Amino acid sequence: NNSINDNRNWNNGVSMGGDVTKTENIDVSNRGISSLDDVLLGNQVSRVLNASSNSLLRLRPFPSTWTNSLQVLDLSENRLVMLKVDTFKTLHSLKVLDLSNNSLSSLPHLFHSNSKLEVFNVSKNNLSVLNVELLGNNINNLIELDVSENSLTNVPNVMGCTKLQVLNMRMNLISSIPLTFASNVNNLRVLKADVNAFNRLQDFIPGLRSNNGHLEDIDVRNNPFVAIVEE
Repeated sequence: NNSINDNRNWNNGVSMGGDVTKTENIDVSNRGISSLDDVLLGNQVSRVLNASSNSLLRLRPFPSTWTNSLQVLDLSENRLVMLKVDTFKTLHSLKVLDLSNNSLSSLPHLFHSNSKLEVFNVSKNNLSVLNVELLGNNINNLIELDVSENSLTNVPNVMGCTKLQVLNMRMNLISSIPLTFASNVNNLRVLKADVNAFNRLQDFIPGLRSNNGHLEDIDVRNNPFVAIVEE
């Protein structure tokens, strides 16, 4: 039974006018549901929506009733294979989005201009490329990006993500870091790059040299390095 109408555990809400009520948290995780339509089109919106560990295959774009309320959205551990263009475009207040452990092979233009997104987790999917610029215009508030356990052959294009502090790209197929990488992420503190395909430090270190010294934690374990840098 995919209906969740009888299983909702809402917090006490406040009226937003009309028939819509805003709550702190809506948790429909681990219910075996294959659709979020009952939630998205219902008369409740929330700051946090947890729909993880279900059987969601696709997702309708969020209606405008969610525009100023939703800040944290967890869609992890579902069966999502694709997302429609502008799926999250109406979510002007969204700060945390977890799409981990799905079956996404590509990501379209998902966000509105001047997104407030700070944390984006798309680990454990089937991505072979990720260009943050193509996800939406001005994704410049991003602080943490997790693309681990995908099939990326190149470092994610994070141009414009000037506030990025944590990048987890472990367990991919990346073999080099472009020379311009660090200049695009001057505030990067943590870089997880273990279990990739780096085989020369010359392909790794030069792209980090213009980081202005903010890097505190670099993990490059379990890469097939065969050479050292000659100073």
